[in-house]
Amino acid sequence: MLTAREALAAIKAALEAGPTDGPWWGDFASMMRNGSPQVVEYFVRRDGDDISIAAEIVNPESGLPSEANAAYIAAANPAALRAIIEHVERLEAALRQCHYALDRWLDCPEDATSYDNAMQRAILAEATARAALEATK
Repeated sequence: MLTAREALAAIKAALEAGPTDGPWWGDFASMMRNGSPQVVEYFVRRDGDDISIAAEIVNPESGLPSEANAAYIAAANPAALRAIIEHVERLEAALRQCHYALDRWLDCPEDATSYDNAMQRAILAEATARAALEATK
């Protein structure tokens, strides 16, 4: 089974290969059949492009055009994946800060009655909470 680290590494490698930048959109082509329009193909493209990034997107089980697969491929465009990776990396950095602050808090002398010690713990807790909150933006 693929781990999250392996998946992120594969996505980063694919992004470094230089795919067509996003955003991408799912679109379709239709034909008139029996007097009504019917979708004959789903594809993925960028606005303003006359050619698709991916075409003939189907459901492999039915062999029919797949709007869901086209929407999924379009949503996983390079711009979206870069944003997700950056968000994950900010969360990981915030988590490291939380671990560091917790380690410092646990290393404080056990004399929690002193004002200075209590203030130090409060400042560390506040800084940890702020860093974690900031990372999720």
